[in-house]
Amino acid sequence: MSDDNKLSVEQLSKLSVDELTELSGSVAGRLNNEDWQKVVYDLRISGHMQKLEASAPPLLQSFLRLEIDLDEELGKLASAAPLMSSIKLTPRRPRGEETSVKANFNSQDGGAIMQVEVQPKFDFFTRWTFSIGNMLSLHYRFPNLPEADRTAFLDMMRRDTGLTILWTPDRWEQDYIIFSREEFYTRVYAFSPHFDSMARVTTESLGTLLDWLDRAWFPRQRGRRKRSTQLLEMPAWRIEEKPVEPEKKKTQQTQPIITFDDDDIADRLMQLDPPQRLQLAQPLKNDDDRAALDAVFFIADQGNREMLKQSLKPEDKQKLISKVHDVLIELTSTAEDHDTDKFTW
Repeated sequence: MSDDNKLSVEQLSKLSVDELTELSGSVAGRLNNEDWQKVVYDLRISGHMQKLEASAPPLLQSFLRLEIDLDEELGKLASAAPLMSSIKLTPRRPRGEETSVKANFNSQDGGAIMQVEVQPKFDFFTRWTFSIGNMLSLHYRFPNLPEADRTAFLDMMRRDTGLTILWTPDRWEQDYIIFSREEFYTRVYAFSPHFDSMARVTTESLGTLLDWLDRAWFPRQRGRRKRSTQLLEMPAWRIEEKPVEPEKKKTQQTQPIITFDDDDIADRLMQLDPPQRLQLAQPLKNDDDRAALDAVFFIADQGNREMLKQSLKPEDKQKLISKVHDVLIELTSTAEDHDTDKFTW
């Protein structure tokens, strides 16, 4: 992209979803449009887009402005990175009750080690360690990975190719890791404010790690792995009656509390076309709510239903959906939606 057409921070902050999608077609090299849009979305959500010029690493700045092939530039840093060909899990199937669980990678000659540690009892604190022999170890810490970010990371990493970033809400200001998936192995680039590490992981070992991380980050009791029957039995939405408290006047009406099934809401949001999206935003009276709804649509446009569903779980998003719920149901309603079996009073 020429200097005359160089993207500014203001453009990256304000471009609509449709404009970003069209612009992402300029992503150079092996990466796909989704990789670039996901990074833009992450920085918008955390507010770091405004810090881009002041503090972001030059490679990230150039990538966001579509000036470089990030995959190619990173590849120059890891041309001789050790290949981690074996993995050992302790324990093999985390239950969420452990203080610490670990996955250890080793190179074929045993000279290089990469360790992934998760501490389930400490809000799933995660640490990646790169070691050379018994001489040097570099640690990369992720103390506050939101559930939605962990879910999105696993979903993005399970693609056949592409680039995925694991970082906290502090983005590049704290430790972060970039993964570049290829056919036979994945390149791993770990960055901190003071040092960097690189490694390569075989596709088989990476698949084992992702399944293990899924169990370590989302133990069964936390509800990530719902049985299909649970999803089928969950009503699209239900209204529960809130009992009248004794001290309140008898004439006061009970207030219904609406709880939503995120699967159903995600499906409905992904069905909306641009005119319907404008209709959905009409009940919203302030700019913050409209911006939050735009962020939801941005995720919906990625086509990743699981990522969208996870983004709806925070309380502020539940309140947002409550404000537009009736309009959303009306815009996406079918004959089945009017079946009285769909809800109870």
